[in-house]
Amino acid sequence: MDMVLEALKHRYTRALSESDKVEIPNLIEFLALTETQNSIESLLSQISQKHPDGVLSEDQFAILASLDDCVKLIFNIAHLDSEVEATLRRALPVLAIHLLQDPELVFSKKPTLISILDKLSEGLTGWIPKLGAGSEKLKYKLESSLIIITSANFNIGELYSDISAFMSKEGKRTNKQEERLAASETGRVRTQQSKSLSAIMINHATQKQFLTASLLEFLYGAWFESMQLIIINKGLNSEEWQRAEKITETLIKTYQTIDLDSEDAAKEKQYLYKIIEHLPGEIRELLVALAHNTDAAESALQSLESDHVSIISGEELEYIDFEPLEYDQNSKFDSRVSKLLLRKVDALNTGQWFRFTESDDAIRIKLVLKLDDVKQLLFTNRNGMKVLQKSYDEFAYYLSSHTIKGINQGDVFSSTFTHYFRGIIEEYEKHKRLIADRRIEVEEQDIARKAARTKALAEAKQLAIEKKKAKAAKLASDNEARLNAAKLEASKAENATLVEKFQTSVRNLNTGARLTLPCADSKQSECKLAVKISSTDKMIFVNTKGMRAGEYNSTQLVQLLVVGEATIIDDGVEFEDTLAQVVSKLRHDRNKSYDDLTGE
Repeated sequence: MDMVLEALKHRYTRALSESDKVEIPNLIEFLALTETQNSIESLLSQISQKHPDGVLSEDQFAILASLDDCVKLIFNIAHLDSEVEATLRRALPVLAIHLLQDPELVFSKKPTLISILDKLSEGLTGWIPKLGAGSEKLKYKLESSLIIITSANFNIGELYSDISAFMSKEGKRTNKQEERLAASETGRVRTQQSKSLSAIMINHATQKQFLTASLLEFLYGAWFESMQLIIINKGLNSEEWQRAEKITETLIKTYQTIDLDSEDAAKEKQYLYKIIEHLPGEIRELLVALAHNTDAAESALQSLESDHVSIISGEELEYIDFEPLEYDQNSKFDSRVSKLLLRKVDALNTGQWFRFTESDDAIRIKLVLKLDDVKQLLFTNRNGMKVLQKSYDEFAYYLSSHTIKGINQGDVFSSTFTHYFRGIIEEYEKHKRLIADRRIEVEEQDIARKAARTKALAEAKQLAIEKKKAKAAKLASDNEARLNAAKLEASKAENATLVEKFQTSVRNLNTGARLTLPCADSKQSECKLAVKISSTDKMIFVNTKGMRAGEYNSTQLVQLLVVGEATIIDDGVEFEDTLAQVVSKLRHDRNKSYDDLTGE
């Protein structure tokens, strides 16, 4: 129930303002007293008219909106009479109450109010007023059932069984009448259609052809009757009928004049001799109308053979004027509609209902007889009385032009509700899957972004380390090259004096000495001697920011001073001298007064 409600609310959402606070009191009681006067008016519109300031809950609105939509679909496809539809609509408020109490009843396997409405609509399919006692019985059953439905606490199972038994009994009565009609009409329709189709075939073959009196007598007599029997016994799709059409055309062709002056005259004569030789045997096989009258059959063939002898002898035949065979103009022979539409007619089953609209008048017809051999359809009304007969071609055309539409008369209420609600649930489940998929997608994207950021940071860090290493390696390489160049220059004889001089200067350097030394950009920068370790001959210099700027031994520093890569700005003060000065000053100040020291 939760799933159905959630799905319905997802489909039927609406925006409510802050002022929409007044709920409709006792909605169930209101529906129980509601009578649908307008056959088109929805339940929601009736509730809105009765309670213009009221507000339905989300559950109530969704259920009633879905009911209105389903009912609209049902009556659009059921094509019930307006009186029947108006009567059935009286049950809708009760159906609304049942759905509000249990939306899942549309999927119930047990009898429900929806099942009852199925039985009533199916039993009243094709009903129209003034069809006699049978029609009145059906209408009375519908009215009495609706009285029970709209009463309080009716028994669904009992009413369903009662309506089912009644409709079954009425259906059997109608079926017997339809079977009697079909049996009596089958022979008549086949006879009428076989005569029309045979006449159409012969007329088509003789059109604009030359005929003799004997040939016309044969075609309009024994041959015409034989064609009818072939259709009745074998059907239009039979091999016998196809052969009969060919033989008819061939026989008539043998009577046509040959232009003796043409180049093909000899060939045409030879072909004619060959046909005439075999034609009587083939005609005899299909002359079924005289199958039991050998003398009459042979007499008919002798007349044709006499004409053929005259033709072969070169004698001129005496042709006559003639009128085509008469037939029912409503019969169809040559198909004028597509095979696809004809396949739809072929697939029809007896018992199906249709709505036939012609000149603004609509009638409901039931297919009770389908004769594939002569391509005819017979239809009755709700009482089993014949109302229409159409050929396959005509009916296919009416279907394509929507003059005739099929009526869904079986379980129209339950099938519509079930299909509609399942569609809404599937739509809701799809929506939930999309939301879940989107959530997963967002989570995966977030994880991917975090992973990418972590990777980027790691790569940046590694790149920084590598750059730092590369920079340090380059600095070391540049410094080594610089020291090698300085060493080479200092080793020259002309620089011996300078080497000796700077050796003394370097030995006298004290902590705090200031020098200019080469930096990373090869420019000299002021540095300070921060650490001097005599035991290992190591001097460590820092820049003005206190950062390590370089490390040299005495020899390297001398060589840099020789080539001008380094300069001594200040050699610094020895620690012992500085300490002695501080001690002497303290002793001197000890003998001074406070005023002398402060200057006050």
